[in-house]
Amino acid sequence: MSRQRDPMKTPKLPPLPLLAASMKLEGPRGMCIHRSAAFVFDVPGATMMFGTFDPIERDGGPLPGDSAVPFIHAWAEFKGFVYAPTTIERCKGQLIAQHREGYYRVNGARDFRILTRPQLLRLDKQVGLRRQLRLGVPLKGGASFGGTLMDAAGVDYRVTSDGGVVPSDVYEEGESA
Repeated sequence: MSRQRDPMKTPKLPPLPLLAASMKLEGPRGMCIHRSAAFVFDVPGATMMFGTFDPIERDGGPLPGDSAVPFIHAWAEFKGFVYAPTTIERCKGQLIAQHREGYYRVNGARDFRILTRPQLLRLDKQVGLRRQLRLGVPLKGGASFGGTLMDAAGVDYRVTSDGGVVPSDVYEEGESA
């Protein structure tokens, strides 16, 4: 994985070994929580962000995998830029810094929650987050990686039948409270 960088605008990033390791993990969805946490562990000063994204309206209709309802997403921010590690495959292996305002606007981002690197480090000591990212092993006590981080950030969520994460008050067609 290479990193695209404009030296006049975007900050220089250190090596990203945990992000590279997390790219090998697989889950029911895009692994945004794992990859964003890995970025924050790798980059001192970065923060992990959670927010609700609105469904994207595309000319020609939705793409496979597009959500029809608002959903919870995670990304990282560093020095005013957004780093969304789940876009690496779509960007030919590049981790591209995006301007925060544009990223928020395009995705209809709202209801933000933050986890700082010190908070992640404390959680790592409790449940072994970095060990799971490096080795793919379960967390201590059988904890859920995503659930642990969303709970720590105060995200009000629920997991859908297909493994997606949505705000607790959002239901897809055919689901009920």
